[in-house]
Amino acid sequence: MHVDWVREGAGMGWHSRALGHVLRYEDRVVAAVGGGTDVHFVARLEGPAAGLLTALARPFSTLGMRRRIERLGRVAAAVGPRRDTRRGVAA
Repeated sequence: MHVDWVREGAGMGWHSRALGHVLRYEDRVVAAVGGGTDVHFVARLEGPAAGLLTALARPFSTLGMRRRIERLGRVAAAVGPRRDTRRGVAA
């Protein structure tokens, strides 16, 4: 895994290489319309068989992302709102 970018409060991007393909991931954090925060998870595969591999992996990837988002929701609910003293804003 190679981290390509990290921006505090905005997310991060990274990639992995295998068998002539590059898998690029991004976790983006953006303000939601009407308040709150949206987190966007993106995965893109590049390479000679990217279309076929993406089609085969999509159902499993979607399931994994849903489980990840559900876990994040449970953690957020358990922790509740907090105050980020580094920036002085609710996080």
